[in-house]
Amino acid sequence: MVLEKYRRLFRCSNRRCLKQESISKTFVRTSTIGVNKVLQISYLFLIGTPAVEIIEVTALSSPTVTEWTLFIRQLFAYNIDFSDAVIWGNVIVVEVDETKLGKRKYYKGHRVEGVWVIAGIERTEEKECFVVEVENRDVKIMKDILFCHIFLEQSFIRIYGKHTVNLATIWV
Repeated sequence: MVLEKYRRLFRCSNRRCLKQESISKTFVRTSTIGVNKVLQISYLFLIGTPAVEIIEVTALSSPTVTEWTLFIRQLFAYNIDFSDAVIWGNVIVVEVDETKLGKRKYYKGHRVEGVWVIAGIERTEEKECFVVEVENRDVKIMKDILFCHIFLEQSFIRIYGKHTVNLATIWV
């Protein structure tokens, strides 16, 4: 692939192919650092390179790298649907946690109302996971959610957190 900067498109370098892909309607269209730097930051971020090393490799400023990595993280967060995963298989460890997501103003004072979330992740290479928002933490609702997302006959479940009283009573 060859990048034609002024026409804002990628073009296949094979003479027989002649395929072209426009980048004018993508997230790099307004970039001032160049498409190659954006792709380099994206690649380094996806392979888990620390931000300090990304700054050294790309020779960009810290605010620029921080802004782009946050933007890339948001792109992935908007496109992930955690609620459809079903975890099953032979001898799979599933970690389940319930937590309340809320915030405090300026990180001080009493907690502002938030939402309760049940999350589960399998400890395998696939790392299937689910995240479900719940309105109340009844045992029946929790049991329905877990039975919907985890095939219990072949899984081992670990329950974490301080507020796992409801989850712990399901398995007794």
